[in-house]
Amino acid sequence: MGVGLGRVVGMIGRCRRSMRRLFLLVAVIGLLFAAPVSTGAASDVSEELAITRQAYDLLVADLYTPPDTVALLTNAYVEAQHALGGQAALPSLDGDAAAQWSVFETSIRDLAANSNARLAAGNLRERLIRSMVRTIDDGHTFYLTKQESDARRVVSSGDNGLVNYGYNIVVYNNGYYISTLLPGGNMEAAGGRVGDQLLIIDGQTVTRANYSDLIAKQEEGSVHTFTVLHRNETEPVQLTVTINRYERQPLVFRVIDGHIGYIQVVAFSYRNLVDKLDEALAALHMWGVDSLILDLRDNPGGADAVAQPFLGRFLPTGTVVGTDEGRIYARQSPQSALKAQKIAQSDGRDPETLPIVALINSRSASWGEITPLALHEFRDAPLIGTQTLGLLGNDVVYPLRDGTSVAITVGVYTSAQGQTLNKIGITPDVVVANPTPEEIINGRDAQLDAAIISANAKVYARTFAPLLAA
Repeated sequence: MGVGLGRVVGMIGRCRRSMRRLFLLVAVIGLLFAAPVSTGAASDVSEELAITRQAYDLLVADLYTPPDTVALLTNAYVEAQHALGGQAALPSLDGDAAAQWSVFETSIRDLAANSNARLAAGNLRERLIRSMVRTIDDGHTFYLTKQESDARRVVSSGDNGLVNYGYNIVVYNNGYYISTLLPGGNMEAAGGRVGDQLLIIDGQTVTRANYSDLIAKQEEGSVHTFTVLHRNETEPVQLTVTINRYERQPLVFRVIDGHIGYIQVVAFSYRNLVDKLDEALAALHMWGVDSLILDLRDNPGGADAVAQPFLGRFLPTGTVVGTDEGRIYARQSPQSALKAQKIAQSDGRDPETLPIVALINSRSASWGEITPLALHEFRDAPLIGTQTLGLLGNDVVYPLRDGTSVAITVGVYTSAQGQTLNKIGITPDVVVANPTPEEIINGRDAQLDAAIISANAKVYARTFAPLLAA
């Protein structure tokens, strides 16, 4: 029995070793014969190319000017080489856009067939599309992820709701400070102030290494504690911030310098913007203001349907402030001569006649640039601040079948006085640098100070110049 048992044990051991060798051999064979490239479990190169082709066709058809398709596909191929590996040169791209795509697609499939890269589903097509829009580089043409696409649809629907802390920060001497508070936001409701230094969040000292993680979770209903140091105070205070959904206000207004109406316009994407403007103007007139400062700094623009009625409060209705020019307009209306007009629209009321000064900066974009430019050209409004971003065009967001989207510039803007400033931006009449972090923390705003001086000059000219002339 002892000898028989030993033989059995030996056989089992040899069997186990044989099985391990067999499993190892199967694994090696599997690696040798596995598909050389995988772009994700739920995707393959065909799907990646199909969605890339969708974006390519849209660019070819609707970009305001015919794109350089050779450059688009060549740069996308270089990006594919980075993603998949391989050094084969892209064959010559001859013929029309469709023929060029055929050559490109074949080359991408060849790269994939000889690649051992492992890419997440969607990674390849995102990189190819981003490469093409970077090649165009006109400011309004860009790729949006599914999350970004969903967020843009929410904004476009007129939803002003936000679920966040409601503040922005500036970093100064390795400290984190509140630079702006969103009106009605949760930090404002908790007693936060502009200039507050953030010391502790939820029990952890704030550092450069952990700040992003500390504020990452902003679920509705969650409660957080902030220890902050108010400006010009010596003892920190603790704030309890509850994350509630709140409505972001499209504008804020107040009286400054005792007689000037200040209106900050956040964006032209909120459908209730003009209603809020009417409320602001009515209140400011009741308070006896004699001039207006429109603050369009950091204004990213928005929709024609919002911005044109806004302009109609300051310009006679029907005033053509400029035009978008592009191929898409010719297809929609051949009589348009490739142009779509931007027109100030009103509900019949007389436009506001108070002197206007406009504040702009390097983050003013699109309608955040078109609006001050129109007020400058038609109302002689001085422009104060820094050169704008130079996104004077019109884009359309086209959904792709995977839930992402591509925004395409379908028109480039020319003002009524013939200024085409896309990728250039608007030069202010009085250049004043953006506030430094130290100035923001200490509540100083040299651009606003310059706008107040300009508004006072406008009021003086309007009040006393006629008397002096007489």
